[in-house]
Amino acid sequence: MSNPTTARKLNIRQERFAEFVASGMSATEAWLEAGYKVSRDVAATNAAESLRKPQIAARVAALRKPLADEIRKTREAKLRRLEEIAWDQKARPADVIAALKVHNEMTGDNAPQKLVVETGPKTLDSIRARAGQVSAALDR
Repeated sequence: MSNPTTARKLNIRQERFAEFVASGMSATEAWLEAGYKVSRDVAATNAAESLRKPQIAARVAALRKPLADEIRKTREAKLRRLEEIAWDQKARPADVIAALKVHNEMTGDNAPQKLVVETGPKTLDSIRARAGQVSAALDR
């Protein structure tokens, strides 16, 4: 059985609002473009409240799904093509390197690693404390 809140149809302005939001417009702009005659501040508040309504959120998601699916397919196709180039035995080394570089950028494989190096008094204090613990353990 469907939830009556989400099963309720949207009115014309709500549908237009959902379409504008799904197309990438800001919620405030979408609210105004949908035909609501209010100030920008009121539009911002009302738009935010509307996006929290299950039936409107579901409609925006449904409108975005085909685009998201297409983007995912396109991204996957690009990654597959880059992999083909990277592993092609007949490809020029420069092409292989370029394909691997772009592939790594798309997958985040060449994101820098974050290393934390502590210096200063805090480090010296922690070393002294640990040395005291080790010394006490050895004395037992």
